[in-house]
Amino acid sequence: MAGGRPGVVATIEQIRFGRHPNFHRTVLDLVAGKAGETHSYLGLHPRYSIEYRDFPSRLNIYFEDVYVEPTTKVMSKHQLPFELISDRTGKVVKLTLFLPGPSEFRVIEVDDPAKLAIDIRPVSNPSPKKRVYAIQVYGFASLDDALRVLSSGQLDRRMFDLFVVEGTPLIEAALTDYQLASRLALEIEDELPGVKVVVSERKADSLPVI
Repeated sequence: MAGGRPGVVATIEQIRFGRHPNFHRTVLDLVAGKAGETHSYLGLHPRYSIEYRDFPSRLNIYFEDVYVEPTTKVMSKHQLPFELISDRTGKVVKLTLFLPGPSEFRVIEVDDPAKLAIDIRPVSNPSPKKRVYAIQVYGFASLDDALRVLSSGQLDRRMFDLFVVEGTPLIEAALTDYQLASRLALEIEDELPGVKVVVSERKADSLPVI
């Protein structure tokens, strides 16, 4: 899903979490302006899109023109595991919320001032947990190099995703078919010389590790 308005520039001032009886809420408090600028009241929401992905269950939140800076606060109470990836200017590449399992979500655009609230609720009767086979591509010189590969179309972005694990950029896909995972890994080795490609088995709800 997507929302917000094109051309609105914002910085994440604070990330907050809340636990309710039937759902978990994440709130992004937003202010106007880029990282490093003097911020002001923000009445309109910046352009964003959100996708749900499996293995592990997570929400990827993408922004058109949103920044993060060292003064951005994260409230630790009821915090979900999350990863916020930004470039050297502080512009957010994506924010990933890792979920405890298969979930549903809804988004609320809160006004006066602008906040983005995301409510997450576990699905009832989820499928039994699986083991998956993760194709991991790493060994990039920098985050920019990993982003270039992912945006080049050499890897299917519907399947592969970007993570940063202990400071190391990692592009990963998790499949339930070992034969397919092995075949794709060999193809990637041929197409992307100089990077490392491995296939490893893990629980479907385990976070990415190298």
